Amino acid sequence: MPRDMPGFDVRPDRPPWASGLLVLVVVVLASATAYMFRESAFWVMEQIGDTNDATMVADELRRPVTFAVVFTAVLLAAWIGSVAMRRWPSRCGLEAIAATAAGEERNISLRATSLRSAATWVMTAGLVPIGREAAIIEAGGAIGSGLGRRFRGQGAAMATAGIAAAFATAYHAPLAALVYVEEHFRVRASRRATVFAVAGALGGFLVAVVVFDVRVVLPVVEASWRDQAVAVCIAALPGALAARVFLEGRTRVSARRAARVNSARFRMLTALAGATLAAGVVVRYPLSAGNGMDVLRDVSTATEVTGTLVAAMLLAKMVGALATFGSGAPGGALTPTIVVGGGAGLAAAMLAERLGWGTPGVWTVVVLGGAAAIAVGLRAPLTAVVLLPELTGRYALVPACAAVVLLAVAIDRSLDAAERRWGGKVPAGVHDEDG
Repeated sequence: MPRDMPGFDVRPDRPPWASGLLVLVVVVLASATAYMFRESAFWVMEQIGDTNDATMVADELRRPVTFAVVFTAVLLAAWIGSVAMRRWPSRCGLEAIAATAAGEERNISLRATSLRSAATWVMTAGLVPIGREAAIIEAGGAIGSGLGRRFRGQGAAMATAGIAAAFATAYHAPLAALVYVEEHFRVRASRRATVFAVAGALGGFLVAVVVFDVRVVLPVVEASWRDQAVAVCIAALPGALAARVFLEGRTRVSARRAARVNSARFRMLTALAGATLAAGVVVRYPLSAGNGMDVLRDVSTATEVTGTLVAAMLLAKMVGALATFGSGAPGGALTPTIVVGGGAGLAAAMLAERLGWGTPGVWTVVVLGGAAAIAVGLRAPLTAVVLLPELTGRYALVPACAAVVLLAVAIDRSLDAAERRWGGKVPAGVHDEDG
């Protein structure tokens, strides 16, 4: 994302009270959209399998049915996503909002965002192993940008309020929402954008808690300081390496699609291949289904960790997500990255235990592995430090997350240096958006 954002400081031709009222409307609409996106997809899942736990639905359905559901969802989402990209090629995704903030004369399209969000919704309801956060966040940004422009503004600053509100609602994480916006758009350079982002994060959180009764997403981490320190040492390296592999894979998939996106035959073949692979992964490893929050909850209460669970989190989730990205279907990478990093940490914890070294609580290692993965896989270290504590409702975990992020970033920088030395291309952070 560009660092110079003069578009944030373009003052609209409206009184301050009108801007304040507009922020309130944007926050409510963005929060409601985020909430309804999730709940409506859950309702469809319950009609299919009597529960909104994607992993349970994938496991309980007959295998041919599970395959058909996932295959159809990916194929349909890929088609919808391709329609949006062809009609509005430079007005999709958070990059369009960043362009507006940088002063460019283009804005995110609400119609394009609606199509892309519909595609991600289809996959969420269809058990696809992909994240839903990109659609929720982009929708919040499009709502803010669209309303800001309709009422005599440029829409860039208002978009940050919508993004922050949607993020805070989706993850019960107001501080992470604010940090997320900062790492994407560098809002601290603009006092006006900072105020809008803070209002969006706090407002979205309040709407989520008071109106929609949204609670902490993941179980709490109960671990002593000593156990947290041991977990940091166990989770940092595997979490960073797994996230780096995932990032490299997403970068290569994105580059390949960008080079041949105008070929109808290429789009059709990659959609079919991606849908087939993603469906096959979910059939073989039902625990890889969905965005990953369900399997994380299962891990938090697991009395026995198996190789199948590690394979589902580390390998199946990565392969399924990459296949979905390769199909051209729009989805998010934030939650899959957490799962991949957590799975790598889980594998290291199992190894340490079998070697007789002993481990702290498995759930602590998984959470810290997820934090390391966010720092590397999304190139968002500040978000990584605060997001996992807010997801688990335990701010006392912040020091441990900061420690594991520091180690993970050091490992990642070393890999960057080695890649440059060998003439490779260092992958850019793509945050939580699809390729």
